[in-house]
Amino acid sequence: MAGRIATAQHAELTAAATRAAVLRKVEDIRAWFGLSEADSELCMLPTHFGHGLVCSCLTTLHFGGTLVLCRPFDAALLPRVFALADDHAVATFSTVPTIIRLMLRNQAIRAPARGRLRFVSCASAPLHASEVDAFEARFGVPLLNCYGLTEAGTWSAMSPIDPQRDRGSVGTAVGCRFRAVAVDGDRRTPLPAGQIGELELAGPSVMLGYDRAAEATASALRDGWLATGDLGWVDDRDRVFLAGRSKDLIIRAGANVYPPEIEGVLLRHPDVAEAYVIGLAHPILGEQVAACVVRKEGGSVSDAELVRHCRAALSPYKCPETIRFVDAVPKTSRGKVSRTAVRTLFG
Repeated sequence: MAGRIATAQHAELTAAATRAAVLRKVEDIRAWFGLSEADSELCMLPTHFGHGLVCSCLTTLHFGGTLVLCRPFDAALLPRVFALADDHAVATFSTVPTIIRLMLRNQAIRAPARGRLRFVSCASAPLHASEVDAFEARFGVPLLNCYGLTEAGTWSAMSPIDPQRDRGSVGTAVGCRFRAVAVDGDRRTPLPAGQIGELELAGPSVMLGYDRAAEATASALRDGWLATGDLGWVDDRDRVFLAGRSKDLIIRAGANVYPPEIEGVLLRHPDVAEAYVIGLAHPILGEQVAACVVRKEGGSVSDAELVRHCRAALSPYKCPETIRFVDAVPKTSRGKVSRTAVRTLFG
C-alpha cells in the first residue's frame, strides 16, 4: 500500500505522488493548526482540486473530525456561511480570495457567534494584508494565508494563529524547505534570505513527477527541488513572501515591477473592491503598467484619483499608466483570476 500512486490533475499535466506523501501532508496540516477529532470542518470548495480535497476533506477525515459539505462556490450560501458554521459547531473552513472579497462586499453578512470558529484559511491565490485586516476587523475571526501547489501535495507554507504574525507572508514553511533562486538559463543560484527570486521547495510531499511527461518533469524537478513558477523571497525565519508569478512580472524600461505590490496599494483605496495589474506591450518602454479595477458598490473613484493615490505610495515607474474599470473580473472555475482574460479587457 505504501507504494500506491495517487494522481492529481493540474493544468494539462497529471502530478503523481505516493500515498505516504499525501498522508504526510494531511498530518502536517493537522499538527500545524492543532486540529483533533473533536473539531468539525466546513468544506465549501470543489473536491476535485487539491485545496478542497486534501486540505479540507482528507485532512478532516485523517484526524477523525466531522466534515460538513456544501455545494462549492454557492453564492447563495455566503450570507449564511457563518450561521452555518455556528449551527454545526465548525472550528474552521478554507476558502479562496474571491469568496473573501464577496463576503467583504456583502453588508448583510453578520459575524459568527463567539466560540467554536477558531480560524478561516485562504489559499489558491494570495490575499493582500489590507484584505486580511478588513476581514478580521469586521468578522472577528483570524484569516490565515496558506500557500501550496498540487505538485507539492498542496499547502507547504501555513500562517500561524497569531495576532502578531506578518500578514504580508503566505505562511511559514511546514514539513519542507523553501528557497529563492536567481535563474540564468539552466543555472539556478540560491539567494540570501530576503532577496527576490524564483521560489523552489523540497520535501517529502513533492510529486514523483508528471505522469508520462518526462520533459515537463525534468523542467520542474531539479536535484530534489520543485520550481514553483512564483517569484518571492524567504526570510531568516522560514516565512515565505510572494512577489507574483514569474510569467506575470512586468519589465518596464528594464525595471522589474511586481503586480501584487501595486494591487495592494490600489486595494487600500476605500472605493476599490478588486484590483489586478498586468503589463501591456509598449513600443519604447517594453511594457507599461495597467490595472483592471472593480469599484465598491457606490464607489465613484476616477482613474486620475487612483493614479494620485498610487503616486503617494509607489515610485513613479510602478504606478499604473492605464486603468480600466469593470463590473467583474474573469475568473477560473477555482475562483482564480485569469490574467490572460484580464488582458483582453484592454483590447
